Amino acid sequence: MVSIASWCKLTEIIRSFPVLDLKSESKKDLNSLFWCEAPGSFVNEVNYYIQSKHLGIKFNWVASTLNPYHEQVDLIKIALDSSNMCISMNKPVDMITEDGGINCIGSPKIQEELYFQLILHQS
Repeated sequence: MVSIASWCKLTEIIRSFPVLDLKSESKKDLNSLFWCEAPGSFVNEVNYYIQSKHLGIKFNWVASTLNPYHEQVDLIKIALDSSNMCISMNKPVDMITEDGGINCIGSPKIQEELYFQLILHQS
């Protein structure tokens, strides 16, 4: 299942800012790394964008996310552990994305307030 909000967020970023340089005639591949990618909206949006605007570009990607069945682990420790960042494409990476989140399950009435600082610092 693809999240419409995530799809729209990345679509707006791609169309508003020069994050993807795909117009060069020498550009044959787009190598991307997607962190915190479940359920796959960012991968799907970039694939759609390439297929609709830049035919001929090969989309190579790697994605990673946390396992929802192991939430009892220390997420900060996992995020900072460099052994979790050993994914290699054996190619230079053109784009890295990450869609942040905050656990607000216990405070649904103030989730916007909890997310405000994260939203403010996203780019």
